[in-house]
Amino acid sequence: MERGICLAAGKNKNNTEITTHRKPDGSLTRDTQESIRLMLDYFTPEDNDLEDNDHYKQVRDITARLTYMPDDRDFTRQ
Repeated sequence: MERGICLAAGKNKNNTEITTHRKPDGSLTRDTQESIRLMLDYFTPEDNDLEDNDHYKQVRDITARLTYMPDDRDFTRQ
């Protein structure tokens, strides 16, 4: 009954903390720093234009061009 009371009161919280991650070679990360580096490498890969497909080549081309609008003003400190 005691467990039922805790559940009803919302006090049974299961705090799961992931402490390791599996690396591409199958081994596990050793510490938080290595886990962070692994996640950064996975979620923010290097931007390599040599590996772009046609769509991304077009996106790079469009974003590289300067766009001027008739009401553009020079950028100033103010």
